Amino acid sequence: MSNYNGGLLFLLVCALGLPVASSVCFQDRYTPDGSRSVAIVGGYWMASDVNLALATILLQEKLGTAVTTTVVDNHEKWELLREGTGHIALEVWTSGEEQDKEAYIGSGQVINGGPLGVIGRNGWYIPTFCLERYPRADNFVGMSPSEREEFFTAVNHTLWSSPWATFDEQICRSNGWNLAVVPTDESVLLAKIDEAFELHQCIVFYLWDPHHYLLKHALSRVTLPYYTDSCYEHSSDVFCDYPEEVLYKALWPVFPTEFPHEFSLLKQLSLTNEDQMDIMYDVAERGFTYEEASCLWLQNHTATWATWIPARSNGGPSAEVLVPAIVCSVAALFGISLVGMALLIHQRRKLQKSNDALQRQLSVMIQMRGDIGFSSQAESVIQMLEELQGNSHLKANELRNLELIKHLIAEKKLYQFDEQQLMCVESEAKAFLLDQLVPKLEGSFCTPARTVTPSNSNFGVVKCGVKVTEHRINKWSFDLFEYTQTAEAHTLSTIACLLLRHHGLIEEFEIDEATFMAFAIVAEQNYVDTNPYHTSLHAADVMQAVHWLMCTELLCNIPPLEKLALLIAALAHDLCHPGVNNNFLVSSMDPLAIQYNDQSVLESMHAARLFQLLKQENLNFLKHLSIDQFRLFRKSVITLILSTDMAKHLEVIGEFNSILKVSHFDSGNSQHRLALERVVLKVADISNVSRPWKIASVWANKVVAELFGQGDKEKSLKMDVSPFMDRHNTNQAKMQSTFIQFVMMPLLDPLAGVMPEVSELISNAKMNISSWQQQLSSSPRTSPPATGHLRASGPQSTPSNGHLRASGPHSTATAATTTATTPLQNSGTTTNTPLRTSCTATNTPLRTSGATATPCAADRAS
Repeated sequence: MSNYNGGLLFLLVCALGLPVASSVCFQDRYTPDGSRSVAIVGGYWMASDVNLALATILLQEKLGTAVTTTVVDNHEKWELLREGTGHIALEVWTSGEEQDKEAYIGSGQVINGGPLGVIGRNGWYIPTFCLERYPRADNFVGMSPSEREEFFTAVNHTLWSSPWATFDEQICRSNGWNLAVVPTDESVLLAKIDEAFELHQCIVFYLWDPHHYLLKHALSRVTLPYYTDSCYEHSSDVFCDYPEEVLYKALWPVFPTEFPHEFSLLKQLSLTNEDQMDIMYDVAERGFTYEEASCLWLQNHTATWATWIPARSNGGPSAEVLVPAIVCSVAALFGISLVGMALLIHQRRKLQKSNDALQRQLSVMIQMRGDIGFSSQAESVIQMLEELQGNSHLKANELRNLELIKHLIAEKKLYQFDEQQLMCVESEAKAFLLDQLVPKLEGSFCTPARTVTPSNSNFGVVKCGVKVTEHRINKWSFDLFEYTQTAEAHTLSTIACLLLRHHGLIEEFEIDEATFMAFAIVAEQNYVDTNPYHTSLHAADVMQAVHWLMCTELLCNIPPLEKLALLIAALAHDLCHPGVNNNFLVSSMDPLAIQYNDQSVLESMHAARLFQLLKQENLNFLKHLSIDQFRLFRKSVITLILSTDMAKHLEVIGEFNSILKVSHFDSGNSQHRLALERVVLKVADISNVSRPWKIASVWANKVVAELFGQGDKEKSLKMDVSPFMDRHNTNQAKMQSTFIQFVMMPLLDPLAGVMPEVSELISNAKMNISSWQQQLSSSPRTSPPATGHLRASGPQSTPSNGHLRASGPHSTATAATTTATTPLQNSGTTTNTPLRTSCTATNTPLRTSGATATPCAADRAS
């Protein structure tokens, strides 16, 4: 009987295509014949063992090459690679090996084999649960001295570190942080982390990414002063965060020629931090061997590693592979019928029993409930939480947290503002943040604001010219005010033309240049020139910011249609803005608030206005888009513009943070990209606080002038004056620093995690906070001119929609006014500015169905 069972098991294994031997990862594999052997050098850490296991499996089973591995100290590997005893080291860290790199790679004795793909990040971490009691504990820079001291006391003034954490003591000393650095072995450090989670006690510790504990526990990286090269010029005075390191491979110089196929595979081998951590977690927490965990990863990521395998010309699989496969196949032909019939009979009986049981359960449910309905995902989550609450091992505080989560889901409050986070914030600043971040859902019957009706104007046909090549528009320090002093009219449409050309969108979507410029000029005229801040100049500034962010490594390769949606959303995001925010419109029962049901009133109007313009045949520059392309474009643009509503600020940040913390950002995932693009447009929309001080201070004066305008209107209508909008009782420095700290920085911090280029914005923002705080003691309030300064020569944009904009809260409307738009000169374009020469004018009049600066009042009809 045992022989029968053994034979049946063999037939099952063959029939189902399972590997016969547990040590084999792939069935279609080569078997090394010993004629070739690659020597891989590894180090004494888990990620290195992961690399060795992956490379060994692929070399042996996909190329038929034998592998020997040697694990040595970091410094020893260089001599092995020089002399050819070792052929390749798959993971080299720069830190601690700078001199070796210079001596061996610099002299050509060892060669750089290219990046591994993993980014090494050393840093400090805390358990995420600490943020429940100490909301800013993951940002030592942003904490006040009293907050830091309270948290440091909670962690016993201790930073648990590692013997190879070189700069922890210098960072603490240079910043004046009262933490004692305690170096300890990794095993002790990990035990301390486990203990902290078991006891629910806060702890600060050094850790490195990739590390499997970043998957095992919910950890938050501590924000330290941002890394700069100058910070590390003197090792004794280091005060900033550790640098990120691009890990790379090092090769014996002869390896590429002696082992061309093996070199090709290992050069293409590329892993992410998450890839290494997944395998390390399976080894450390699930008890897999490195070979088992690596094989599992390879089987689940075929599309990734298949591109690493080079084409071979030396025959197919060896006889050792073919013979067992043939035998197995023949045996399967004889046994499959018998096995299959037995399985089918067994399965039929099992399904019949299951069906009977389900029918009985359904009858009971109908009797108890009277009906059967579908449940939403929220209901399913709540049900799972209730089942979790039934776990007798949970502590009282854990049960309370689960109840709170259920409440937040049921009441749809996941992304609503938590006022408890502002307990320590000064009262005026707190009132301002609540006014901006919490939407008003009802209003009082006050006199509505008068409408804004721009006049019509004639203009010539403008075509886009050459690409932007070298100009300050590609720099974050681009000074739009300086440009407008030398440029002609129509700043927004000129920049829009240049940026679409720069990103190749004119050619990609067969956009007629004259039609696009006609659209852009009409859109420009749909901004209210008399607003201090929300003018077409603001829209041009936002477009340039989006352009800069789109040129970063993370965004430069997004699909062209998404680039087009981002730029057009930036151009149109404040069309017809009346200069007051959403809360004012809702409170005054403005016709716009009634039309859009108090929900994202201005943003809904801006998006609607854009597509009203595009419905005009002579302005529709998207006529060559397919139906599906246009639908996707429209959906994206509307989503992006609605995201600029400050009432959605926490939703946008929360969605993006959830992706980063739970599933990790994937540029191939369209939903992840959309979440990133929403953050990008919001950053661009309020980006002037992160410009250099010379530029940011000008925008700040424009913002506060518009805010005071809304405050004046609120007084005239007997309404409560919104925080920071009373020109007789407002401290501009306090307003600006509050806005940057509580609105801009929470946007930039998570973005910096995937887009390191924004460190320039963060640096500017922090310097601007310092500049404003220096003014706090000397300037009790600031009342800038009502018109702002350095106005563009063309029509400009309009105030805030209720979004907190760049230099602070923005918004405040003007009373009913008529914009005097400047017609484009038909005499052609003459300018000394490289930016301006990219667009040229012709004398051909635009004779279409009447492309005019259609009155914004059409959107405000009562």
